[in-house]
Amino acid sequence: PASLSWPLCCRMGNSASNDGREKNPNSPESKSSRFGISRGSFASSREPVGEDFVGRRNNDKGKGSSLLMSQETGQWPAFAVSSVQGHRKTMEDEFVAGVNLEHLKPGCPPAMMFGVFDGHGGSECSSYLKKHLPQAVAEAAATQDVSHALRSAFVSTDRKFLQDVSLLGEDSGSTAVVVLVQPGRLTVAHTGDSRATIRQAGAPRLLTNDHKPNRQDELKRIERS
Repeated sequence: PASLSWPLCCRMGNSASNDGREKNPNSPESKSSRFGISRGSFASSREPVGEDFVGRRNNDKGKGSSLLMSQETGQWPAFAVSSVQGHRKTMEDEFVAGVNLEHLKPGCPPAMMFGVFDGHGGSECSSYLKKHLPQAVAEAAATQDVSHALRSAFVSTDRKFLQDVSLLGEDSGSTAVVVLVQPGRLTVAHTGDSRATIRQAGAPRLLTNDHKPNRQDELKRIERS
């Protein structure tokens, strides 16, 4: 949707120059090559940068936005986030970025969570996902493999949200696309038509398949439910 812009850039390890020397990650050259963008303000931190530390450009009417924040995390990926309201009266979309699941639940395997929640009909659902889904994933991942944990967390969070909103009379909804980053592994889960892509061999590769009724298999699934 036009109201949401989410560049997610990951890089494992430290940058190195062509002569093998470690490159200063805060140099303009390093930032520009890593994120493909030269404008915006940058900040570095050794702690995970949560969504509450990233400002939104709510007055940006869809003309693009600057990179708001970056982070160096040693062996964990560097990342950047940007959120644009577009022409809507209110921001209905939410995200989480760099959430360390080990901090949420002891026994959870090392994993960093990223998620985009494209809300519609209001912000209640996307805000609920932002608040509750990371904890649900961490709880499930402490006792299950990551793939099953993501599926379980999606289902349980959906059920709890429906129970809560039935009492409030809310009518909002949201897509969800979540990426768990672990050493040497990416796991993606999604519902709806928000997408995850990865750069591979110099070109983007789509990691998700939109859940839309123009897909015959998805149409049949909807009709059966």
